[in-house]
Amino acid sequence: MYDIDLQIEDNEFVALVGHTGSGKSTITNLLMGFYPWQKGQILLDGCPLSSLSHQVLRNSITIVQQEPVILATTLFDNIALGRKISEQKV
Repeated sequence: MYDIDLQIEDNEFVALVGHTGSGKSTITNLLMGFYPWQKGQILLDGCPLSSLSHQVLRNSITIVQQEPVILATTLFDNIALGRKISEQKV
């Protein structure tokens, strides 16, 4: 169990980076209200997270997952992604 104290200012971007299993997804799921927390508090603009609707959270937080999308096609098509480039360049 880790103690985390994090403040993110208005219009600030934060990237959670770490090894597999380090807790990145758990933190984002907590911020989105998907998991209940057992200790401490999570505040958004000074309001307890539990007092905010899922709609408010979805409008306030953006998550960009790092999961690659693999197309059901050739390796060439997956790398070119519709661009007109040569096989040699790919």
